[in-house]
This record gives sequence, C-alpha cells and structure tokens, in this order.
Amino acid sequence: MVCFRLFTYHKMKRTFAFLLLWATSIVCKAESCDPPPVAIEFMQADYVFYGTTGKMTLNKDSSFYKIEVNVYHHFKRTPTQPKSLTFTFPTEVIPEFKHIPASKRSHRPNVSLLIFAHQTPTGLQFSESCSNTEYFPAFQAIRKDLLHKLETGNDVELDSVVFHSRTTWYFSSQMKKPIPKGNLDSLLSPSKENAYGVYGKGYYENFILHISETGALEKVVSVKNVRHTVKRYYDIYWSVFPPLPTIPTPLQHDVMKALYRYKQWIPATFMGKPVKYQAIFQVYFDKENKIQPSIFD
Repeated sequence: MVCFRLFTYHKMKRTFAFLLLWATSIVCKAESCDPPPVAIEFMQADYVFYGTTGKMTLNKDSSFYKIEVNVYHHFKRTPTQPKSLTFTFPTEVIPEFKHIPASKRSHRPNVSLLIFAHQTPTGLQFSESCSNTEYFPAFQAIRKDLLHKLETGNDVELDSVVFHSRTTWYFSSQMKKPIPKGNLDSLLSPSKENAYGVYGKGYYENFILHISETGALEKVVSVKNVRHTVKRYYDIYWSVFPPLPTIPTPLQHDVMKALYRYKQWIPATFMGKPVKYQAIFQVYFDKENKIQPSIFD
C-alpha cells in the first residue's frame, strides 16, 4: 500500500519549486528547525506563560537537573494555574535533544522567558529551538503582535483549520495524516500506462487532495490547472487552489477519476481530534516508463 513517507532525493528535486510556492507565506525563526504557528503550539502545550527561572538542582547521579520557574502571567487556560512550575532537563546530550543548539541545552537562573511548556516522559520541558518559547527581559517587551496571538490563543478552533504537513512543523507527534482505504499502487491499470507514452520517463504530475474531518475525499485538483492563493486563520496558513478554465489532459483526467474512487479515507487527526487535511499526490514515470503513484505529504 502507498503510505505517507519522507521525500526521496529525486522526488524532492521534482517538487521543490512547488513546495517553495506552497510555503512562501510562512515566516519562521532561522534556527535548527522551524517552530509551528503560535496557535498550533498554544493548543499542544500544557502551559503557556511568562515567567522567570529560579533555583536549579541536580538529581543524585547528575544525569538530569531541575529548574524552578516562577510564573508571572498564564496565557493558556488550564484547570490549575500554578504560581511556579518545575522543569527537568538532561545534563548530557541525548538523541532527542541533538537538534537543539548547545547554547540552548541548559538554562540559567534569573532569566525571563515566554514559555511553551510540554510534558515529556521525564517531566515538563521547554526549548527556545523548534518552539515559540522566547527570551524577553520584561513582560512589557513581548511584541504586540505576539501578545495578541497569546491573548487569543484560547479561542482557536480546530474546525476552522485546514492542516498540511507544514502546519505542525517539529511538533508533529500529535498529527496523524489521513490514510487511504485501499491500495493506491494499482491506481492506473497496466493497459492504461501505454496511453501515456508521449510523456516519457521522468515526467510527473502533482495533485492536491482535500480530505474532510470525516475522511471524505471532497476534491482533487491538478496543480498545473489551478491558481495559488493563501488563507490565514490566526497565524496558521494554508493554500487555496481556485481552478483555472483549463481542460484536463488525458493523464490528469484519468488520475483524478481514479482517485475519486477512493471516496473514504481514515481521516487526519490532531491531538486526537479529526481535522481537515490537504495532501499532495503525485504520479510519475519511472525509468521503465511505468506510472508510479506516491503520496508524500
């Protein structure tokens, strides 16, 4: 069965320009990896608050240290609003933390930060890398646009968001992508492949699949036959593809017709809740000039 997977090099090369176009409206920190939209991490975080680090203590074997953070202001509504929280960090670099710059693997006392706190198997943690956690010397120093996002974070509704692979960025563990109910490997029969010999090996076509929160395949569009616009909800962006008045090619027609046979999918979920999702589907001609389908988003 075809399933979601990371790009191989040759597929990245073919779709690089398209993916750049899709992501142009997203502005992120230039660090080892990009943070998700504030609204997304706000929903995922156990606590979102502004506070100041305090006392640090090592555990008995010095493998972890704990740091207490005094809370100045909670942004996220939670059942409890503690005045202080304790965070646990490893003293040595373990694989889960290799993406974090060395300067940000440890935390000093008396540092004030906007913190997005996440529960891990070893305790609460935060990081300035791959997260919206950020240093601010004073509460009043928080940027106005960011402050607005934080003050409205409790109002974000998942039903209003259309997800794609870059919506959650590094914090993707709670994002489950949709799965087709059926085998897409036989999307086009061998007899049909001969009809497309005019394209030749290396040729490919990209399609956007719109899958609802119930798992219904609502729409399939060919990337070559649409305009590209962007829609925003809070600071979450996704692409919208109004169709152009273009007649589909025989290949586009047959692929879209075949995809519509897969009307029902296992829906995407975020934080355990079914959500709307846009997936990229591609057919390409391999070195033997055979059509290969691939879902890679």
